[in-house]
Amino acid sequence: MVEVYVKIMDDYQNEMLLQMQAQTIREDVIILGCISEDIERVFTYGFAYKYVNGEQMGLLQGKKAVIIHTQGKSNEEYAASGLDQALRLT
Repeated sequence: MVEVYVKIMDDYQNEMLLQMQAQTIREDVIILGCISEDIERVFTYGFAYKYVNGEQMGLLQGKKAVIIHTQGKSNEEYAASGLDQALRLT
């Protein structure tokens, strides 16, 4: 019984992934809440990027992304450790 449930959930998750990727293709601007699990699940290797001669290449040409990322500390706290610069790069 558990195996049947797992199979149903796997099929459902795969279908949802395909729907999310199809929606991404249709949109000009993609707005993302920073839920890394969802980002990693949708923007997969072979769909969103690939490697050519050891260099990463984006596959969603012409798309714009808006990433909404909340932080748990003040900018000053991030700046004190240098993480503010790392966050600018992401």
